Amino acid sequence: MTPIKLSWPDWKYPEWIDEGYRTTRGWLEKKKRDDGAEGLWRIHNGLYDLTTWVDKHPGGKLWIKMTQGLDVTEIFEASHLSPSAEKILPTFFVREARISRNSPYTFHPGGFFRTLKRRVYEKTKNIKRGPSKRAIVLIDLFVVITLLLSIISAKYFNFYIGALTGIFLTGTTILAHNLFHQRDNWRMYYFQLSLMSVTDWRISHALSHHIYTNTRLDLEILLMEPLLQWFPKEQKNWIVKYGSWIYSPLFYCSLYFLQAFSRNDKDWGLNQIDAVNDRIEVAATFPWAHLSFGDHTLHHMFPTLDHDILSELYPVFEKTCLEFGVEFRFNTTWNLFKGQFHQLTRTLPNTVPRENITAPLKS
Repeated sequence: MTPIKLSWPDWKYPEWIDEGYRTTRGWLEKKKRDDGAEGLWRIHNGLYDLTTWVDKHPGGKLWIKMTQGLDVTEIFEASHLSPSAEKILPTFFVREARISRNSPYTFHPGGFFRTLKRRVYEKTKNIKRGPSKRAIVLIDLFVVITLLLSIISAKYFNFYIGALTGIFLTGTTILAHNLFHQRDNWRMYYFQLSLMSVTDWRISHALSHHIYTNTRLDLEILLMEPLLQWFPKEQKNWIVKYGSWIYSPLFYCSLYFLQAFSRNDKDWGLNQIDAVNDRIEVAATFPWAHLSFGDHTLHHMFPTLDHDILSELYPVFEKTCLEFGVEFRFNTTWNLFKGQFHQLTRTLPNTVPRENITAPLKS
Protein backbone atom coordinates (compact mmCIF):
# COMPACT_ATOMS: atom_id res chain seq x y z
CA MET A 1 0.00 0.00 0.00
CA THR A 2 1.44 3.33 -1.12
CA PRO A 3 1.35 6.54 0.90
CA ILE A 4 -0.19 9.69 -0.55
CA LYS A 5 -1.33 13.13 0.50
CA LEU A 6 -5.03 13.89 0.22
CA SER A 7 -5.99 15.27 -3.20
CA TRP A 8 -5.78 19.06 -3.45
CA PRO A 9 -9.22 19.75 -5.02
CA ASP A 10 -10.68 19.09 -1.54
CA TRP A 11 -8.64 21.85 0.11
CA LYS A 12 -7.72 25.48 -0.31
CA TYR A 13 -3.96 25.73 -0.70
CA PRO A 14 -2.56 26.77 2.71
CA GLU A 15 -0.56 29.93 2.04
CA TRP A 16 1.52 29.58 5.18
CA ILE A 17 3.35 26.62 3.56
CA ASP A 18 5.20 29.08 1.29
CA GLU A 19 6.56 31.03 4.24
CA GLY A 20 10.20 30.36 4.98
CA TYR A 21 9.66 30.32 8.75
CA ARG A 22 6.76 28.21 9.94
CA THR A 23 5.34 28.55 13.45
CA THR A 24 2.35 27.27 15.38
CA ARG A 25 0.92 30.78 15.74
CA GLY A 26 1.44 31.41 12.03
CA TRP A 27 -0.42 28.20 11.20
CA LEU A 28 -3.25 29.25 13.51
CA GLU A 29 -3.62 32.75 12.09
CA LYS A 30 -3.46 31.71 8.42
CA LYS A 31 -5.92 28.88 8.98
CA LYS A 32 -8.41 31.35 10.45
CA ARG A 33 -8.43 33.11 7.08
CA ASP A 34 -9.39 29.90 5.29
CA ASP A 35 -11.96 28.49 7.72
CA GLY A 36 -14.75 31.03 7.29
CA ALA A 37 -15.49 31.18 11.02
CA GLU A 38 -15.62 35.00 11.00
CA GLY A 39 -14.07 35.31 14.45
CA LEU A 40 -16.50 32.80 15.94
CA TRP A 41 -16.30 29.01 16.27
CA ARG A 42 -17.32 26.99 13.22
CA ILE A 43 -18.78 23.48 13.62
CA HIS A 44 -19.87 21.89 10.33
CA ASN A 45 -21.70 24.70 8.49
CA GLY A 46 -22.81 26.65 11.56
CA LEU A 47 -21.13 29.57 13.33
CA TYR A 48 -21.34 29.63 17.13
CA ASP A 49 -20.42 32.19 19.76
CA LEU A 50 -18.87 30.27 22.66
CA THR A 51 -17.67 33.37 24.54
CA THR A 52 -20.03 32.77 27.47
CA TRP A 53 -19.02 29.09 27.54
CA VAL A 54 -15.30 29.71 28.13
CA ASP A 55 -15.50 29.51 31.93
CA LYS A 56 -18.05 26.67 31.87
CA HIS A 57 -16.39 24.36 29.36
CA PRO A 58 -15.72 20.99 31.07
CA GLY A 59 -12.52 20.62 29.05
CA GLY A 60 -11.10 23.90 30.36
CA LYS A 61 -10.68 27.46 29.09
CA LEU A 62 -7.58 26.97 26.95
CA TRP A 63 -9.26 24.77 24.33
CA ILE A 64 -12.02 27.32 23.74
CA LYS A 65 -9.77 30.36 23.75
CA MET A 66 -7.16 29.03 21.33
CA THR A 67 -9.74 27.84 18.78
CA GLN A 68 -11.71 31.06 18.38
CA GLY A 69 -11.90 31.91 14.70
CA LEU A 70 -11.34 28.30 13.56
CA ASP A 71 -13.38 25.54 12.01
CA VAL A 72 -13.36 23.12 14.95
CA THR A 73 -15.63 20.48 13.40
CA GLU A 74 -13.13 17.63 13.61
CA ILE A 75 -11.84 18.46 17.09
CA PHE A 76 -15.44 18.86 18.32
CA GLU A 77 -16.45 15.47 16.93
CA ALA A 78 -13.37 13.66 18.25
CA SER A 79 -13.42 15.28 21.70
CA HIS A 80 -17.10 14.96 22.60
CA LEU A 81 -18.34 11.39 22.84
CA SER A 82 -21.47 12.23 24.79
CA PRO A 83 -24.47 13.45 22.75
CA SER A 84 -25.02 16.16 25.38
CA ALA A 85 -22.46 18.47 23.73
CA GLU A 86 -24.35 18.35 20.45
CA LYS A 87 -27.65 18.96 22.23
CA ILE A 88 -26.53 22.22 23.88
CA LEU A 89 -24.76 23.50 20.76
CA PRO A 90 -27.86 25.24 19.29
CA THR A 91 -27.88 27.50 22.35
CA PHE A 92 -24.82 29.27 20.93
CA PHE A 93 -25.85 29.33 17.27
CA VAL A 94 -25.37 32.65 15.46
CA ARG A 95 -25.82 31.96 11.74
CA GLU A 96 -24.86 29.68 8.88
CA ALA A 97 -21.34 29.98 7.48
CA ARG A 98 -20.98 31.95 4.26
CA ILE A 99 -18.40 29.71 2.60
CA SER A 100 -17.94 25.94 2.28
CA ARG A 101 -15.77 24.06 4.75
CA ASN A 102 -12.08 23.92 3.90
CA SER A 103 -11.97 20.22 4.74
CA PRO A 104 -13.13 17.15 2.83
CA TYR A 105 -13.85 15.12 5.98
CA THR A 106 -17.38 13.95 6.69
CA PHE A 107 -19.24 12.82 9.82
CA HIS A 108 -22.42 11.21 8.52
CA PRO A 109 -24.67 9.79 11.28
CA GLY A 110 -24.53 6.32 9.71
CA GLY A 111 -20.87 6.60 8.71
CA PHE A 112 -17.95 4.73 10.18
CA PHE A 113 -16.73 7.28 12.73
CA ARG A 114 -20.13 8.29 14.10
CA THR A 115 -21.10 4.63 14.45
CA LEU A 116 -17.87 3.84 16.27
CA LYS A 117 -18.20 6.93 18.47
CA ARG A 118 -21.67 5.91 19.65
CA ARG A 119 -20.36 2.49 20.62
CA VAL A 120 -17.30 3.93 22.36
CA TYR A 121 -19.55 6.28 24.33
CA GLU A 122 -21.70 3.37 25.52
CA LYS A 123 -18.54 1.52 26.50
CA THR A 124 -17.05 4.43 28.44
CA LYS A 125 -20.00 6.49 29.70
CA ASN A 126 -19.68 5.10 33.24
CA ILE A 127 -15.90 5.59 33.37
CA LYS A 128 -14.67 8.71 35.12
CA ARG A 129 -13.08 11.18 32.70
CA GLY A 130 -9.47 12.19 33.17
CA PRO A 131 -6.28 10.20 33.73
CA SER A 132 -6.55 6.85 35.48
CA LYS A 133 -4.97 6.32 38.89
CA ARG A 134 -2.15 4.18 37.55
CA ALA A 135 -1.49 6.71 34.76
CA ILE A 136 -1.10 9.41 37.42
CA VAL A 137 1.16 7.22 39.57
CA LEU A 138 3.28 6.40 36.52
CA ILE A 139 3.88 9.99 35.44
CA ASP A 140 4.44 11.22 39.01
CA LEU A 141 7.00 8.46 39.50
CA PHE A 142 8.83 9.44 36.30
CA VAL A 143 8.90 13.09 37.35
CA VAL A 144 10.31 12.28 40.81
CA ILE A 145 12.97 9.97 39.34
CA THR A 146 13.89 12.57 36.70
CA LEU A 147 14.38 15.29 39.32
CA LEU A 148 16.34 13.04 41.69
CA LEU A 149 18.63 11.78 38.93
CA SER A 150 19.24 15.30 37.64
CA ILE A 151 20.36 16.40 41.11
CA ILE A 152 22.62 13.35 41.54
CA SER A 153 24.17 13.72 38.08
CA ALA A 154 24.86 17.41 38.71
CA LYS A 155 26.34 16.77 42.16
CA TYR A 156 28.70 14.04 40.99
CA PHE A 157 29.09 15.32 37.42
CA ASN A 158 28.35 11.81 36.20
CA PHE A 159 27.69 11.39 32.47
CA TYR A 160 25.97 8.00 32.78
CA ILE A 161 23.52 9.22 35.41
CA GLY A 162 22.90 12.27 33.22
CA ALA A 163 22.07 10.01 30.27
CA LEU A 164 19.69 8.01 32.48
CA THR A 165 18.08 11.30 33.53
CA GLY A 166 17.45 12.04 29.86
CA ILE A 167 15.73 8.71 29.39
CA PHE A 168 13.34 9.36 32.28
CA LEU A 169 12.75 12.93 31.07
CA THR A 170 11.81 11.53 27.66
CA GLY A 171 9.36 9.16 29.36
CA THR A 172 7.90 12.03 31.37
CA THR A 173 7.38 14.06 28.19
CA ILE A 174 5.60 11.20 26.42
CA LEU A 175 3.37 10.52 29.42
CA ALA A 176 2.49 14.21 29.68
CA HIS A 177 1.40 14.11 26.04
CA ASN A 178 -1.44 11.84 27.19
CA LEU A 179 -2.52 14.57 29.60
CA PHE A 180 -2.38 17.69 27.41
CA HIS A 181 -4.93 16.09 25.08
CA GLN A 182 -7.41 15.96 27.95
CA ARG A 183 -9.17 18.64 29.95
CA ASP A 184 -6.94 21.35 31.42
CA ASN A 185 -4.97 19.92 34.34
CA TRP A 186 -1.81 20.90 36.20
CA ARG A 187 0.03 17.65 35.44
CA MET A 188 0.03 18.40 31.72
CA TYR A 189 2.67 21.03 32.49
CA TYR A 190 5.13 18.24 33.29
CA PHE A 191 5.55 18.38 29.52
CA GLN A 192 7.35 21.70 29.90
CA LEU A 193 10.20 20.06 31.78
CA SER A 194 11.35 19.18 28.26
CA LEU A 195 11.54 22.96 27.56
CA MET A 196 8.71 22.62 25.03
CA SER A 197 5.41 24.49 25.33
CA VAL A 198 2.10 22.81 26.13
CA THR A 199 0.25 25.56 24.26
CA ASP A 200 2.37 25.22 21.12
CA TRP A 201 2.04 21.45 21.15
CA ARG A 202 -1.71 21.64 21.61
CA ILE A 203 -1.71 23.60 18.36
CA SER A 204 0.83 21.62 16.33
CA HIS A 205 -0.15 18.22 17.70
CA ALA A 206 -3.76 18.22 18.91
CA LEU A 207 -5.27 20.76 16.49
CA SER A 208 -3.09 20.03 13.46
CA HIS A 209 -1.43 16.61 13.42
CA HIS A 210 -4.27 14.70 15.07
CA ILE A 211 -6.95 16.27 12.90
CA TYR A 212 -5.26 16.52 9.51
CA THR A 213 -2.89 13.59 9.90
CA ASN A 214 -0.29 13.29 7.14
CA THR A 215 -1.85 15.98 4.94
CA ARG A 216 -0.66 19.43 3.94
CA LEU A 217 -2.33 20.84 7.05
CA ASP A 218 -0.27 18.60 9.33
CA LEU A 219 2.12 21.08 10.92
CA GLU A 220 4.27 18.39 12.52
CA ILE A 221 5.14 16.96 9.10
CA LEU A 222 5.73 20.33 7.46
CA LEU A 223 7.89 21.78 10.23
CA MET A 224 10.52 19.21 9.22
CA GLU A 225 10.84 20.50 5.67
CA PRO A 226 13.08 20.99 3.77
CA LEU A 227 15.40 18.67 5.74
CA LEU A 228 12.85 15.86 5.98
CA GLN A 229 10.36 15.52 3.13
CA TRP A 230 7.92 12.70 3.75
CA PHE A 231 5.47 13.85 1.11
CA PRO A 232 6.10 12.47 -2.39
CA LYS A 233 7.74 15.16 -4.53
CA GLU A 234 9.19 14.70 -7.99
CA GLN A 235 11.85 17.36 -7.36
CA LYS A 236 13.50 15.62 -4.40
CA ASN A 237 17.27 15.57 -4.86
CA TRP A 238 19.46 12.69 -3.74
CA ILE A 239 20.66 14.55 -0.61
CA VAL A 240 17.09 14.97 0.64
CA LYS A 241 16.12 11.44 -0.39
CA TYR A 242 19.06 9.51 0.96
CA GLY A 243 21.05 11.93 3.13
CA SER A 244 18.00 12.23 5.37
CA TRP A 245 18.45 8.55 6.22
CA ILE A 246 21.52 9.60 8.16
CA TYR A 247 20.32 12.73 9.90
CA SER A 248 16.59 11.99 10.30
CA PRO A 249 17.01 10.10 13.63
CA LEU A 250 18.49 13.31 15.05
CA PHE A 251 15.30 15.19 14.26
CA TYR A 252 12.41 12.77 14.41
CA CYS A 253 12.71 9.08 15.07
CA SER A 254 9.11 8.11 14.38
CA LEU A 255 7.66 4.70 15.19
CA TYR A 256 4.90 4.99 12.62
CA PHE A 257 5.59 6.23 9.13
CA LEU A 258 3.70 8.58 6.87
CA GLN A 259 0.79 6.66 5.41
CA ALA A 260 -2.19 8.57 4.09
CA PHE A 261 -4.23 7.06 1.29
CA SER A 262 -6.50 8.56 -1.28
CA ARG A 263 -10.00 7.40 -0.35
CA ASN A 264 -13.30 8.14 -2.05
CA ASP A 265 -15.15 7.94 1.26
CA LYS A 266 -13.93 10.97 3.22
CA ASP A 267 -15.24 9.76 6.57
CA TRP A 268 -12.79 11.22 9.09
CA GLY A 269 -12.42 7.99 11.06
CA LEU A 270 -11.65 5.94 7.94
CA ASN A 271 -8.95 8.39 6.94
CA GLN A 272 -7.44 8.18 10.42
CA ILE A 273 -7.17 4.40 10.03
CA ASP A 274 -5.45 4.94 6.68
CA ALA A 275 -2.98 7.42 8.14
CA VAL A 276 -1.92 5.73 11.38
CA ASN A 277 -0.15 2.43 12.00
CA ASP A 278 -0.17 0.44 15.23
CA ARG A 279 2.63 -1.76 16.59
CA ILE A 280 1.81 -5.24 17.73
CA GLU A 281 4.53 -5.27 20.40
CA VAL A 282 3.03 -2.49 22.52
CA ALA A 283 -0.71 -2.80 21.86
CA ALA A 284 -2.78 -2.87 25.04
CA THR A 285 0.24 -3.33 27.32
CA PHE A 286 0.88 -1.26 30.43
CA PRO A 287 3.10 0.73 30.80
CA TRP A 288 4.68 0.32 27.34
CA ALA A 289 1.64 1.56 25.45
CA HIS A 290 1.79 4.73 27.56
CA LEU A 291 5.51 5.21 27.04
CA SER A 292 5.65 4.58 23.29
CA PHE A 293 2.41 5.88 21.79
CA GLY A 294 0.80 2.45 21.62
CA ASP A 295 -2.86 1.93 20.65
CA HIS A 296 -2.21 4.84 18.35
CA THR A 297 -5.14 4.56 15.95
CA LEU A 298 -7.67 4.66 18.78
CA HIS A 299 -5.74 7.49 20.40
CA HIS A 300 -5.95 9.51 17.17
CA MET A 301 -9.69 9.06 16.91
CA PHE A 302 -10.45 9.59 20.61
CA PRO A 303 -7.59 11.78 21.90
CA THR A 304 -9.36 13.05 25.01
CA LEU A 305 -9.80 9.54 26.41
CA ASP A 306 -7.08 8.54 28.81
CA HIS A 307 -4.56 6.17 27.27
CA ASP A 308 -5.43 3.59 29.90
CA ILE A 309 -8.96 3.23 28.49
CA LEU A 310 -7.98 2.62 24.87
CA SER A 311 -7.10 -1.05 25.27
CA GLU A 312 -10.71 -1.74 26.32
CA LEU A 313 -12.05 -0.36 23.03
CA TYR A 314 -10.64 -2.97 20.66
CA PRO A 315 -13.74 -5.23 20.69
CA VAL A 316 -16.11 -2.43 19.54
CA PHE A 317 -13.45 -1.06 17.18
CA GLU A 318 -12.90 -4.43 15.50
CA LYS A 319 -16.65 -5.04 15.33
CA THR A 320 -17.20 -1.72 13.55
CA CYS A 321 -14.30 -2.33 11.16
CA LEU A 322 -15.79 -5.71 10.27
CA GLU A 323 -19.25 -4.24 9.61
CA PHE A 324 -17.85 -1.53 7.35
CA GLY A 325 -15.44 -3.82 5.56
CA VAL A 326 -12.43 -1.87 6.85
CA GLU A 327 -9.03 -3.52 7.02
CA PHE A 328 -7.15 -2.81 10.24
CA ARG A 329 -3.81 -4.50 10.78
CA PHE A 330 -1.05 -4.27 13.32
CA ASN A 331 2.50 -4.00 12.11
CA THR A 332 5.90 -4.58 13.70
CA THR A 333 8.06 -1.79 15.03
CA TRP A 334 10.88 -2.85 12.74
CA ASN A 335 8.72 -2.70 9.60
CA LEU A 336 7.42 0.73 10.53
CA PHE A 337 10.90 1.96 11.33
CA LYS A 338 12.07 0.85 7.88
CA GLY A 339 8.95 2.31 6.32
CA GLN A 340 9.67 5.86 7.39
CA PHE A 341 13.04 5.76 5.61
CA HIS A 342 11.37 4.32 2.54
CA GLN A 343 8.87 7.16 2.64
CA LEU A 344 11.63 9.78 2.58
CA THR A 345 12.71 8.55 -0.88
CA ARG A 346 9.26 8.58 -2.48
CA THR A 347 8.77 10.98 -5.38
CA LEU A 348 5.41 9.88 -6.79
CA PRO A 349 2.10 9.54 -4.88
CA ASN A 350 -0.46 6.80 -5.32
CA THR A 351 -3.26 8.11 -7.54
CA VAL A 352 -5.61 5.14 -7.16
CA PRO A 353 -8.24 5.79 -4.46
CA ARG A 354 -9.24 3.04 -2.09
CA GLU A 355 -12.66 1.41 -2.35
CA ASN A 356 -15.50 3.77 -1.58
CA ILE A 357 -17.41 2.55 1.50
CA THR A 358 -20.64 4.39 2.27
CA ALA A 359 -22.65 2.00 4.42
CA PRO A 360 -22.12 -0.96 6.74
CA LEU A 361 -21.79 -4.34 5.12
CA LYS A 362 -24.57 -6.79 5.83
CA SER A 363 -23.55 -9.77 7.92
